[in-house]
Amino acid sequence: MRQQMRTTASFALALSIWVQSIGCSFFSDAYPLVMELPPKQETCMRFTLPDDDDAHMIFAAVPAKVDEKVESWMVTEMNQATDKDTQVLSETMARPPADIQKMIETASKDLPGKSDVFFRVQLAGGSRRVVKTQIIPFFQFVSFEHMAGGMDGQDERKNKSWDPDLGTYNVCFQNYHNNEVRGIFDVVMLSAIQDKHRRKKLLKKEHFTPLQEIYEHSLQIGQTILDEMLHMEAREHLMQHKSDTTSNKVRFFSVFSICVLVGVTWLQITYLKSYFKKKKVL
Repeated sequence: MRQQMRTTASFALALSIWVQSIGCSFFSDAYPLVMELPPKQETCMRFTLPDDDDAHMIFAAVPAKVDEKVESWMVTEMNQATDKDTQVLSETMARPPADIQKMIETASKDLPGKSDVFFRVQLAGGSRRVVKTQIIPFFQFVSFEHMAGGMDGQDERKNKSWDPDLGTYNVCFQNYHNNEVRGIFDVVMLSAIQDKHRRKKLLKKEHFTPLQEIYEHSLQIGQTILDEMLHMEAREHLMQHKSDTTSNKVRFFSVFSICVLVGVTWLQITYLKSYFKKKKVL
């Protein structure tokens, strides 16, 4: 009998905060959630879907012993997969760098041929019907799209009376391995994707024309100021060069004048000595 244990409270709080950050994704993008999955156990968290909304989920699993670089790379890839303005998630990852690929191949040699990690999405109240169960291969993405049946009125919640658990789901990771595994999970709200498309449609080319003209005018003024500063710098270098040249000329003339004065003085003294000797004064 496989041991199962549900750790719901802490993960429900973490997921609630995480989903709120996704709701504000226009201001800051939320990164995927990474959870430690103990061996032979089931780890669950609660996800509440707002009325008239839908969501896509994407899952991945990596061994706990794998290098952190591999985990970070997969988290980044999952974030890029869920950050696109599309209502279809891509399970295809980019080709990993050579060092990451080598780490994945080395870790895969110690793994069994079949992954024993599953995800299960189940209604939290009422019939507690299991919506989806699927195996999660290591180092691969598995997506679950339109978990509530879409935003076109097919959601069964509309046909029921109000219930506190309506729209609440239990998202569980089942790890039947003998070793610890890390689960990576992300969710994309369709309303957030539609908001991105709506904002793109609101901003037209003509809205940017005045800003573009002001921006180009500012660039021209800045370029003019920069040219003047460069011209002043060139003139400063020229004046400095002229000043240094004049100083060198004055210095040379001063030395030359001193040399001439000393030479003339020596000639005069020599002439006077020879003159007085001829006169037999000395």
